[in-house]
Amino acid sequence: LKMFRKPKAKGNTRQRVISDSTENEGSEEAKTYADMEPAKPKALVSFDDDEGADDNFEIKKSKRYQKEQRRQRRMEERAAREIKDEYEEEEVVKKEQTVCIKQEVIDDTQEILMDFEDDKDEGATISLTAASTGQIPDSRVVYEAKKKREELRRKSKTSDFIATDNDNKLNVKGERRRLIREEDDDDSDHEVHTFYSAKTEKREAEERRRITHYDMLEKEEETEMDEWERMQIEKAVSTKNVGELKERQIHEEFMMEQYNLRYGDNKQEVEMDIEVTDELIIRGGTNNCDSLSVPTLLGKLQLRMQDREENLNRRLSEVFNLEKTMEENEEDLKRIRGKGPLLKEKHEMLQRMRVYSMCVIECLNVKAEMVNELVDARRNVNRQRKDRIEERRRRDVKDNYEECSSAMSGKDVNRLRTGEHQQRYSDREARKGKRRRDRQGTIIALSHEEGMSSDDEELPSQMVNDTQTIDGIESRNLQVFSDTLNEYSSLKAIMERIVEWLWADSKSFTDSYVSMCLPKLASHFVRLELSRCDLLRSDYVMHEMEWYREVVLISESCGESVDSDVVISLIPSITHKVVVPYLTDVVREEWEPLSLSQSIRLSTFIRTILGETPSLDERSVPLKRLLQAIVDRFNSTMDDELFVPMFGRCSMDNPASGCRSFLDRQFWSAIKLIKCVTSFCGVISDEMISQLSLSISNRMCVVAIQMVDLTEPHVIIKTRSLLSALSSYIRMGRTNELRPLLACLSNVQKNHGDHKDLVRDCQSAIDEISKKL
Repeated sequence: LKMFRKPKAKGNTRQRVISDSTENEGSEEAKTYADMEPAKPKALVSFDDDEGADDNFEIKKSKRYQKEQRRQRRMEERAAREIKDEYEEEEVVKKEQTVCIKQEVIDDTQEILMDFEDDKDEGATISLTAASTGQIPDSRVVYEAKKKREELRRKSKTSDFIATDNDNKLNVKGERRRLIREEDDDDSDHEVHTFYSAKTEKREAEERRRITHYDMLEKEEETEMDEWERMQIEKAVSTKNVGELKERQIHEEFMMEQYNLRYGDNKQEVEMDIEVTDELIIRGGTNNCDSLSVPTLLGKLQLRMQDREENLNRRLSEVFNLEKTMEENEEDLKRIRGKGPLLKEKHEMLQRMRVYSMCVIECLNVKAEMVNELVDARRNVNRQRKDRIEERRRRDVKDNYEECSSAMSGKDVNRLRTGEHQQRYSDREARKGKRRRDRQGTIIALSHEEGMSSDDEELPSQMVNDTQTIDGIESRNLQVFSDTLNEYSSLKAIMERIVEWLWADSKSFTDSYVSMCLPKLASHFVRLELSRCDLLRSDYVMHEMEWYREVVLISESCGESVDSDVVISLIPSITHKVVVPYLTDVVREEWEPLSLSQSIRLSTFIRTILGETPSLDERSVPLKRLLQAIVDRFNSTMDDELFVPMFGRCSMDNPASGCRSFLDRQFWSAIKLIKCVTSFCGVISDEMISQLSLSISNRMCVVAIQMVDLTEPHVIIKTRSLLSALSSYIRMGRTNELRPLLACLSNVQKNHGDHKDLVRDCQSAIDEISKKL
């Protein structure tokens, strides 16, 4: 049984053996390259070649081997073509040599025939005939002529015969002596057919390629050397030098001609082999005239002297300029050496400022996030308080209107006040009582009208909560720069170091645009102090703030920098780029337009800034944004806060309904808003104040006066208050805004003719309006 399979022998694959065939050149000299066949490689197996190995298997050749074979075949074909070309050239040379030899043989034959005319045999006659006809003799004639000449040589015993060939004897061992034939005595090399193998042909092709490459390199080197020599010659021999040489040569020729004319010595002129590209202007010489005279020579000499003087003057001018330049250079050198210590000091200062500025910027970048967080926290407290007051005011107006409407319909108002409504009513009455008690015993209490108060009081618990939050923010505010050195945490210290740079090197300070960066460096300190001040609830002026005093004191400690524009404009720059944008955010988020106290404080602070900062004019973009924010806040308040209750005359006459008191309260709220607008006199333009005031009057005040009985005494007080608020801006109003006011004043004047003061005020206002119409 076959239980195991016979394992296959590994490594039994036939190996391909590539061997270079080297043929024996001695035995194969007669064969040509085309007739050669490559030798078969020796068998590496144990069996015979006759077992049909070529039929049974085939050796697989690799691609690399096939590629190498193709390359060898191409080289062999190229070598064969080159051998063929060389062979054809040798054939041409051999033909030319054969023609020459034949011509020599003909000449020799003619000489022999002329020396021996008595020989009349057939061969001589044929030779003579062939020579006389000028044709090329054939081989038989040449052979007969050579034979005859040899016989004559042997027969000749005299020494006056000179053989035309060398009688070189060839002594070969084992052979008899014989003459060397003329063909054998020829000095020309006989062609020897040599067999070229693939290796030999490859070596010869590589040798020819190498020789060709060396020849090309030698030619290139020779070409580069010739080009370099030509360029050096062109540099050495300039056009100017050539012209001078040519002129000197012409002068020498002229002097030689004069010498020859005088002494009669004729000598040939020697031409200079120099090419002149530029055109030369030659003065004098024999080429210009046939004869020379003494005046002509004197004129030419004078010209040469003038040229010499001009050249001398030019050289003297050049020397003078060089001496002047040297003196200036020496002065500059002394000045630069004198500035050396100052420049060294400036360099050291700039290095210190570089390190200090990098540290300051790094410190402020770290503190910027904390500063922004504290400012936003304080602003959020004020904004939330403002929102609560506005929301409460609107709810109170809504509750009053609902109570008046219920009373008009005959309902009991006290029964409708339940829950939150009752709580709001109680809080509102409590605030009114507190304000009434505060006004007792004062002048304000005598002229106070309900609705003129700001009604911004809050619950004690809310006030305590806000106070605690603000105290925590202020404590954190003071701790912002507690972990920082004084030179990095004080605005005065930072500004003094910066201005020290200005005092030491103003040019580099200006070129670095440092003055544009100073407001940004001071912004963190200024915004922190502004957030602590609470401008809407405290009376502050800018020149009393700490940052303002620190910046002002910089001038006193920096000596020569007091008169610098950078120091003078530092406070206006900070105001323009830091304070005004901060106030814009305050107006948009914290300010209550119906609060007369806040409006007066805000307008006073802004008016102070405008007076101390000349750069804040109508072209200032931050100022435009601030004023536009103020106008927008007034417009939004008119839309949201002013409400005119429309009730019938019966409801107005009934005191129990409360409609009359509610209307009066809204009228006085409008008068208060007009006073808030007019408090910005000097901040906002008079035209804008007039427009806002007349708009409030037409929306609320005129309507409220016309809804009541004009004969009532209370109308006189309302009319006088309205005229007092609008007296300064009536003449600036527009036509469509003044018509409602004109009708209202005319009606009041008719119904109260006995009040002379009121009539006079009304008539004055009517006259102003009439002029506009």
